[in-house]
Amino acid sequence: MADAGETRIERDTMGEVRLPKDA
Repeated sequence: MADAGETRIERDTMGEVRLPKDA
């Protein structure tokens, strides 16, 4: 787990490339 933010983006990347604040 490098960054909490990057980890969240990676999870969204599986479905759609979006940022947590954009979700």
